[in-house]
Amino acid sequence: MHGFVFHALSKVPIQNAQVTVQGLAGTVVTNAQGKFTFPTPGTGHFIITVKKEGFTKVQRIADVESKLDIAVDPAFLTPLDAQVTCIDSSGGMHTSSTGDVVLTFPP
Repeated sequence: MHGFVFHALSKVPIQNAQVTVQGLAGTVVTNAQGKFTFPTPGTGHFIITVKKEGFTKVQRIADVESKLDIAVDPAFLTPLDAQVTCIDSSGGMHTSSTGDVVLTFPP
């Protein structure tokens, strides 16, 4: 199984993202082009998880009908917002670090 991992906003390949396959041992990491290759384990339905610190994780499904290599849909990782606001039961407001998202939480 192989695929590519990109930054969701800039579309730049993401290097060193960790890729795991549910039910299989081991982890692979993406190269400088954002590519990963995981040995095709045989036939079946596989859930692939891609994660990197500072980004949301992404999952892809691979249905393998033979031991042949299969291309997985590209994964686009969204960066987490560095701005953190603590909001308790009295409510509050949060503005994203870019200023383009404002969330209001009522009490």
